[in-house]
Amino acid sequence: MDPQELRAPVAWYARGMLKIELHCARDRYREGEDPELRAAYTNLGDGPLALAFWWHRTLRVRDHAGRLVVPGPGRELPCGVPELLEVLPPGTTHERVEVLACTQPAGHPAHVGWSYALAPGSYRLTLVFEAPPAHGFTQHAPDPHEFVGRVESNEVSIAIVPRRG
Repeated sequence: MDPQELRAPVAWYARGMLKIELHCARDRYREGEDPELRAAYTNLGDGPLALAFWWHRTLRVRDHAGRLVVPGPGRELPCGVPELLEVLPPGTTHERVEVLACTQPAGHPAHVGWSYALAPGSYRLTLVFEAPPAHGFTQHAPDPHEFVGRVESNEVSIAIVPRRG
């Protein structure tokens, strides 16, 4: 069967069946310190759900006034190794550390990678998971249980305080 034929029913099945909860260990960090973010991905459906994480996640960052903070480029990283999907049975949760950056696949022309170097201030962060990603770059074999759609996490607030001199 053609993999595209498998995607359509999976998209209908998977959409809305994934919940993401974003957590931050503290609400204040020093300038240059990486916030300790963790995300819990929960399969709310009644069948297995396969998730690809490389290049499928972005962080939406808003400043204290609600303005979107534009990310900088991601660090370039050689690619070529296929990603193994994380398969979640129904009702299970997969937790992972999330960072304020995503690598740029070496040699790929599309803008995939991103990073944030947050200045002192208050910010609201939302994790966005999208499959297939808008930039179209993936590095895994198709899976009939792969999630297709877009999910946004809850919003967490953090403050970045100046480093002491």
